[in-house]
Amino acid sequence: MLVTTKSSNSKILAIVIFLALFCTTALYPNVQAENHGVSLRIIEKTGDSEREHVYLLNKYPLEKITVEATGNILTVKQEDVVVMRVILKSSYYRIECNNKTFSKVNDKITFDLETGEQEEITIKIIYEMVTLTVDPIFKNVQVYINNIPRKSLKILKGRKACWAIDKGVVVLGQGFFRTELLAEKTSECITVDDDTIVKIKWVESPYVNTFKYGFLILLFVAIGEFAIILYSRRRKGRPENGKS
Repeated sequence: MLVTTKSSNSKILAIVIFLALFCTTALYPNVQAENHGVSLRIIEKTGDSEREHVYLLNKYPLEKITVEATGNILTVKQEDVVVMRVILKSSYYRIECNNKTFSKVNDKITFDLETGEQEEITIKIIYEMVTLTVDPIFKNVQVYINNIPRKSLKILKGRKACWAIDKGVVVLGQGFFRTELLAEKTSECITVDDDTIVKIKWVESPYVNTFKYGFLILLFVAIGEFAIILYSRRRKGRPENGKS
């Protein structure tokens, strides 16, 4: 009975050692692979919102990467080999990395990053924003910018923005003094490179003017005819000179 118990304990010990060796062998390559990689976080900041991309780069045999940004293309290289290319939203931006700020020189940004023992590198791309403001002049005219009911909106610099108003006719006054104003434009798409203010121009309706001026002409004609008739009657009612 004692021999059987020792044999069982030996088997259990052998199984435990085998499992420990298996786990160590299976997990070690993964740990080693993780030590050979660096996590690259690219954050795109647009106004108050941010979007993040995460990429895994190989550290070895090189221990530095080169970041190049031209136009709306961000490229990451190891020596002359392109390992990653990202299409950006706009061509107007600055880059922040390792507490440094990089701005475009001759429409290009280039800098090197030492990977060293770093496990993570963060590159933040901050886009330039501009404000488009549409002034409809009248308070009862609703403005939409990029289909958003706003009179003022921040957008990416260099991007096209579209504005529209909900009505092209504004009525002022009543009765004879009623005037219709027509908007010269009710919508437009423009490329915004700087802070821009669009003032909507209004002109008087030609139909209302025709009616109004026609009515005034008829009124003056009627007044003139009435004055002529009145003058004629007054002359007929006067006695002729030399008659008793």
